[in-house]
Amino acid sequence: MVESTGVYLEAYYHILKTLQTTNPSSLPFEKYLAPNFDDMNNDENKKGKMKEGENYTLDIKVENPIYTRAPGFRFDLSILCKNQHNIQLNVADECTHDEVAKNIVKYSNIGKLPNGTPYGLDETQGPPGTGKTVVGVQIMKVLLANENRKAKVGPILTICFTNHALDQFLEHLLDENITNIVRLGSRSKSEKIKEFSLEEVCRNRARTKKESYLLAKLYEEIEKIGSDTEKVKNTLFRRWMRWSDIKDYLMAEERRFYDKFVNITENDLPSWVLGTDDDDGFQPVKKNNKQKRIYPFEEWTKGGDIAIIKKRKDLLLNPPISNKKIVKSGSNANMYELLREEFEDEKDISDDESQIDHYTIEWIKDYQEPETDRPLDVLLNDHSVWNMSIIERHKLHDHWRTKIYNEIVEKLSELQKRHENKIKEMNDIYDEARRQVLLKSDVIGMTTNGAAKFQQLIRSIGPRIIICEEAGEVLEAHILSALTPSTQHLILIGDHKQLRPHIATYSLSMDSTAGKNYQLDKSLFERLVYGDKAVKIEKAQLLIQRRMRREVSDLIRNTLYPNLIDGDNTTKYENVRGAQHNVYFIDHRNPEDSTGGEYAIKSHVNRYEIKMVVEMVKYFVRNGYTKPDDIAESILTPYLGQMIKIRDALAKSFVVVIDERDALNIAEMEEQEQQGETNTSYVETVSVASKKSLNQQVTLRTVDNFQGEEANIIIVSLVRNFTQSGRHESIGFLKSPNRSNVLLSRARKGMYLIGNSELMAMKSQDMWAPVINILNDRKQVGFGMPIVCNKHPDYKNIIIDPDQFEQVSPDGGCYENCNMSLPCGHICKYKCHSDDPEHIGVRCNEPCIRLHPECSHPCPKLCSDYCGKCEFLIGDIILPGCGHEIKNAKCWQDRSKDSLRCTILVSKKLPYCEHYQDTYCSDSVDNVKCTEKCGKQLECGHECLNECYKCQDLSKPHEEPENEETKEETKEETKEETKIIVPIERTQHGKCKIVCDRLLFCGHACKRYCHEGRECPPCKNLCTVICEHTSCRKRCLDPCAVCAEKCLWECKHQGRCELSCGAPCYRLPCNERCDKVLKCGHKCAGVCGEICPSKDFCVNCAPEKVKSQVPDMIINSTFSEVDWEVERMIVLTCGHVYTMETMDMHMEMKDYYEGSIEGGWTSIKILPTSPMNMKTCPTCRAPIKNVRRYGRIINKYTLDIQNKKFLTKYYSQLKEISNSITFLKNKLVNKRKGLKNALPKHEFRQTEVVLKEHNVINENLPEILPHDYFEDIEIYHGFDKISKKAWITHIRKFLNCYQRLILIIEDTKLPPHKKAFEAAVSSLYQAKLAQEDSVNDLVENLLNFQISDDSSSSFDHSLPYVNTLKSTPSETFQETLSQVGISIPQVDRRIYLDAFFEIINIQKILHHEILFIIQELSKEITSFIISDENENVLSIKEVWKNFIERLQLSIQNHLNTIREVAESTHYGRHLLLVDVEILDFDLKLLRYQLRFPPNGSNVVGKALQERITEKCENIRERIANIIDSQRYKNSEEGFRDGLHTRLVNLLENCNEVENCAMNLSRTLSIEEKLEIHRAMKSEFNSSGHWYECPNGHPYTIGECGGAMQLSRCPDCHEQIGGGDHQLTSGNRINSEFGSMY
Repeated sequence: MVESTGVYLEAYYHILKTLQTTNPSSLPFEKYLAPNFDDMNNDENKKGKMKEGENYTLDIKVENPIYTRAPGFRFDLSILCKNQHNIQLNVADECTHDEVAKNIVKYSNIGKLPNGTPYGLDETQGPPGTGKTVVGVQIMKVLLANENRKAKVGPILTICFTNHALDQFLEHLLDENITNIVRLGSRSKSEKIKEFSLEEVCRNRARTKKESYLLAKLYEEIEKIGSDTEKVKNTLFRRWMRWSDIKDYLMAEERRFYDKFVNITENDLPSWVLGTDDDDGFQPVKKNNKQKRIYPFEEWTKGGDIAIIKKRKDLLLNPPISNKKIVKSGSNANMYELLREEFEDEKDISDDESQIDHYTIEWIKDYQEPETDRPLDVLLNDHSVWNMSIIERHKLHDHWRTKIYNEIVEKLSELQKRHENKIKEMNDIYDEARRQVLLKSDVIGMTTNGAAKFQQLIRSIGPRIIICEEAGEVLEAHILSALTPSTQHLILIGDHKQLRPHIATYSLSMDSTAGKNYQLDKSLFERLVYGDKAVKIEKAQLLIQRRMRREVSDLIRNTLYPNLIDGDNTTKYENVRGAQHNVYFIDHRNPEDSTGGEYAIKSHVNRYEIKMVVEMVKYFVRNGYTKPDDIAESILTPYLGQMIKIRDALAKSFVVVIDERDALNIAEMEEQEQQGETNTSYVETVSVASKKSLNQQVTLRTVDNFQGEEANIIIVSLVRNFTQSGRHESIGFLKSPNRSNVLLSRARKGMYLIGNSELMAMKSQDMWAPVINILNDRKQVGFGMPIVCNKHPDYKNIIIDPDQFEQVSPDGGCYENCNMSLPCGHICKYKCHSDDPEHIGVRCNEPCIRLHPECSHPCPKLCSDYCGKCEFLIGDIILPGCGHEIKNAKCWQDRSKDSLRCTILVSKKLPYCEHYQDTYCSDSVDNVKCTEKCGKQLECGHECLNECYKCQDLSKPHEEPENEETKEETKEETKEETKIIVPIERTQHGKCKIVCDRLLFCGHACKRYCHEGRECPPCKNLCTVICEHTSCRKRCLDPCAVCAEKCLWECKHQGRCELSCGAPCYRLPCNERCDKVLKCGHKCAGVCGEICPSKDFCVNCAPEKVKSQVPDMIINSTFSEVDWEVERMIVLTCGHVYTMETMDMHMEMKDYYEGSIEGGWTSIKILPTSPMNMKTCPTCRAPIKNVRRYGRIINKYTLDIQNKKFLTKYYSQLKEISNSITFLKNKLVNKRKGLKNALPKHEFRQTEVVLKEHNVINENLPEILPHDYFEDIEIYHGFDKISKKAWITHIRKFLNCYQRLILIIEDTKLPPHKKAFEAAVSSLYQAKLAQEDSVNDLVENLLNFQISDDSSSSFDHSLPYVNTLKSTPSETFQETLSQVGISIPQVDRRIYLDAFFEIINIQKILHHEILFIIQELSKEITSFIISDENENVLSIKEVWKNFIERLQLSIQNHLNTIREVAESTHYGRHLLLVDVEILDFDLKLLRYQLRFPPNGSNVVGKALQERITEKCENIRERIANIIDSQRYKNSEEGFRDGLHTRLVNLLENCNEVENCAMNLSRTLSIEEKLEIHRAMKSEFNSSGHWYECPNGHPYTIGECGGAMQLSRCPDCHEQIGGGDHQLTSGNRINSEFGSMY
């Protein structure tokens, strides 16, 4: 096969494939198409003497089609005369054929029907315009006539070479009411044909149930295969595997590695690194508000854990500049704050991970990034994946990827095969559906390429008749590929003298010298006509053409068709308007632009012809040729280069229509130009002959794509001319008689050729020379276009240069005035124009001469304008009704003033409310929405700010929907009622939109909308706490750190404050005037010890805005009126100034100091114990701060605020944790099944390991067990790893809450007040130490000193250097504190107690889950398969029992601790709660002892019964004591009712436990025994397998049933089993279970 670079393989693939697979022996008409001349020739002398290259012809009669040979078969031709005459054709009787033909001519309008039906292989040939397509349609009508359908020839296959020709032929069939057609192929451009496409018909066809089911199932399977394939492909081509790719492999082949990725313990990697505390083991990440899963394996591969840890470590070692001072202090608390902020900023860390303790900080500091590079065999044996370096991880990842790769390739291959099979199954179903559709159709239309593509489908249908339209343009291979063995009748319609089949390689065509040896473009039609190595078929020829006027048809009649006859209709054509000749050859010698020789067929351009064509098109349009088929600018040129330039030039003025085949070729050529394959360019602009808009449609074609088309006027650009060098060139394709035939036969009325007549005649002696001679004889050849004015025949011109059109005939006529009378009576003022002879579009610009009929006023508009309403001005008028006046009214307004709309703005009251609105006088306000503010008073006392109409909508009564009967009955009443408008009482207003603006305890104003009756939400502003050392950078809702720097308040009169900056000052205020000088040089008027104000507050230099202030609010004096020699000045940070006396009264100094304002302050008072509000500026309400004189007061309320923030923050956290615990507890039941399946059931552990005691103490909270004690159960309680993993997975989130609660309790032990107190004591101690000689007594007092409400919290850890002191001053520590005025703070233990209660709650949940595990394990029946090689073992059930007993002890100890703290701190509410909790847990313990007696057996003994009875009696007494206590009686009613309910339930439970203990016998019930029997029945076939231990506990021995080894009873640990089929002492056969068999 030879490949051509100019075509696409797909276009020919199906044709070639069909020819390749077709068996020549099965080809129909073989003896006609490729006869064996030796066998068929009757001349004996010529047999065997045929030479290669010689053409031989056989004249053989073609046999009739098989379907016409049936006895009595006749063609019913009545349809040709509309069934008005009975005409029938007997195919077998040739004598009657002429008579039938005469009748057809007589009774129909066809003229002559060619013999297109009688023979099996028919050819119908017709010159241009003779109606070949009409004949083809008539043949189809005959074949599809009702009488002819009896032959059962099935659907008729219609094939064409192009989609365009096929669509045209099928449209003609539709016009003849042949509608049962189906078109194959998707490239139809016809809207009429689209609904008849095969896919559309199949889509609208109702499928059978079987088809629908099979297709649905196949689609589902294909989609599943596609999904699996996509996953496999992603895995195959991704550099890094995902968890879903490797999970199954690791689970099966590398289980230990799998476990490391699924269950990441704290020992492997802290959970805060990747947030792996979720049940699914993945890290939840929020990205664009969507939850995304990032599995630990994926983070491990990319080193995500290393990056996060390094970032945290870098933050610790190199903190931000703003936080360096914090970190330098070295406290872990500050480190915690720093890290916590960083954690909160990370969106990919869950809430539980933002809790950081001391151990986390130390772990981060000690972390070292792994950088090892060990070999692969070492890595495969090291399962510490999180300790591997990134290089090692990649090495291990690539190893696993290689292992998985082979499986993926095999899986992909298997998926591909499955997909192909499913697609084939689906296509078979669709093909069968298509086949059924085609079988039921009358006509099947497709292109020749489509016929080859759907060869198998066509063969399955077996069409007997094939009709080929434009057969002379179809390659022989295309027709052969469309034939099937069932074809009986092939009808070819075409003209071999018009265009030959199109081929891409010119050198293989018959027009080429070399191509005559190949003749690739010779059609089967032409070969059969001439009998070229084939049987010569007698063709039917059409001779009457009805397209061209005689002047046009003569050109082809005298060259190609000597017998061509003109139809009568062609003699009635009018002459072409604006032209002196209907046919003319515009001769010129303007050279062409050529870039190639004979073979460069697409790159010829002639600029002159482009300009001439464009101007001629415009000229004819101006002469009235504006219909789509009037001008076909088929610049019938064989050169696409010329066509492109003409298209671009015409597009500026016209809508250019191009055939899709030309468009495709143009796109291909332009692409080549962009790639530099051609350098032709034409950028000159074409002159516009007129400014008139020319948006008519013009058709543009090349010769090859215009066959079968026609137009009234054809303008032909021949392009070829002399080159710029003056040499003659070839005329290219125009040498071809076939193309010249098409070019010269497209015009109906007029044809104008532009080119070089001499060159054309010289290069084409057979075709163009006669044509030029004919035109010369008719004087229709000349230089230029001869035009004539259609209205003024004497005005003639010859246009040689295209620009002359604009000069000679700007409007298509001449320069004479039109002077024709317009419909209005005026004379047309335009120049002569031929485009609108009726003057329909001419606009008259004379003044209007009409009078308005109603008022007889003259019309002031132009004649061509519509008069409309009378615009004559008549003066002012008064509108009736409203009485408003319209100034300078027009006549039409006066006549319609009764209905005229008044546009004066007036204020109208709205109907549904009390508001008014400005609107036009005539406009109704019934439906106007009131946009005024509602203004009603809300419940909160504020005014409603909503728009009035919104409140109206909210307050409207909701109407109930009525029944249909009710609607009909009240229809008339409703009409009357709707006319009455009732104002709406606005009672609903929505939310109040007044800003709260209340001052929060932190000093900020609340900016939320009104929330009367509810507390203001937490402040979201930045904290405003500031001192002379630093400022707080936290959010306002977070407690601040107390400044521990030295206080800077000092003066020469009162000395300095020795306390820390954040503690309330203890020195006395100084009332003396400051002796410093301001920057302006004047004396400061401030108070001694304060920072001097700026010069703006100078008594002499103060600006007016300061002088206008009122510093003395006692006597209301302004700044300028105050005597600052007597008064002292206090300047606040907000910029307001006050007298010292005013501020002392405002700050309530008398509550903090002894003395008075006038007499001075003599000593300090103990600070008020009740919290106080922030002091603010009397003028602007800004918080008062950084005034040293009021440091005691400011620091006091600052500490109160911090304490409130402290309590608010931790109560909020506590509430959140409590809600989380409740939520998790509700979900826990659903997770128990997974826990049960994951836990081992027959595991045994060493007794020594299980019972080993561990000293687990939290240094910061020794009274509470750390969460590790309940998490790492392998170390602390002796469990196996599988049990540990299952347990942690089950309760991990509870332990996270546990850890957070411990952090809260640790923080609550050091609230802001206590921090300040300790800092103050420390500062005071250092000051005293420097003053005293002996400090022994002071040390003793300090060591013994404790906070009053926390006996366990001493100050020996918070005061520096205490342990190094050897002496103390004589005065006691309490006396020193009394002097200073600092009271020992009472630490708020409520948060401590509430958090402790939540910890108890978590421990109780853990207790409940362990109890569930023990109960499930108790259901397991132990078969005797245990070896007693080591008797010091415990069953897994016993291990869990040991764990639960330790947990019970922990809960008891914790409850007792809570009670002690609540009692010592006098928290009566918590004391009552803990007493009830203790009672509740005591009952739980009793229940547990009943279920699992402590003696090791399952029997409840008498001693245990007595002990439980005694305990129950004690519980009842304690319940009675609680109810009788004053604390209970004095509690709140709601709280008391809740306690009472719990106590009643506890009393009932207590009685139930006591009854159970007294009546319980631990012997098995018959139901329990039957259940055990049924469970074991499937394992044993005889009764000899059941035995019991010395204490009566049943057990079984498997296999043969004989005792072969010793073990221990899982219930009582007695020795069971035996040896050599002999039971050990005390064991016996259990006859009860055995008898059940």
